[in-house]
Amino acid sequence: MRAMRVERFGGPEELVAVELPDPVAGPGQVVIGVEAATSWSEPWRRPRRAVSVP
Repeated sequence: MRAMRVERFGGPEELVAVELPDPVAGPGQVVIGVEAATSWSEPWRRPRRAVSVP
């Protein structure tokens, strides 16, 4: 499985592409395939009162 790992604190330049073993479901668990995912961290970087909604 391909993944992006943050190896130290910093900006997007700290992201490193890595190969990891495929996850294996344990008893009572399932593995869900994800094609793509994203995160928008801007609201957490600013004080709550400064977040504007378009």
